[in-house]
Amino acid sequence: MLHYLKGRKGEEKAAEYLREKGFDILACNFLCPAGEIDIIAGKQDLLVFVEVKCWEVFTAEDLQYAVNGNKQNRIRRAAEHYLVKNRNLRQRRLRFDLIFLSRRMEKLDHWENAF
Repeated sequence: MLHYLKGRKGEEKAAEYLREKGFDILACNFLCPAGEIDIIAGKQDLLVFVEVKCWEVFTAEDLQYAVNGNKQNRIRRAAEHYLVKNRNLRQRRLRFDLIFLSRRMEKLDHWENAF
């Protein structure tokens, strides 16, 4: 339960960060048969699917562990489900980002086009 609450708090911090960067939060914890997307955000003609990770320490090498090939495929399939439900967003450019938050939520790293 503690892990779940930490994850939700991290997702809230990530959404707040994205709002500060001018994004509209279109969905949080979008769930479908293909999987889940933590945050879906939009800005002008851009639609961003965001995976949020809360880790004590992280480096560029951690990407392969944070979002491995299987996880990337699940997120892509979930994004396809979202676009089927939201046909008005299909013309937007798509991007898949990763936001890392430190355990105490004091440090945030945003990796655009992470995969």
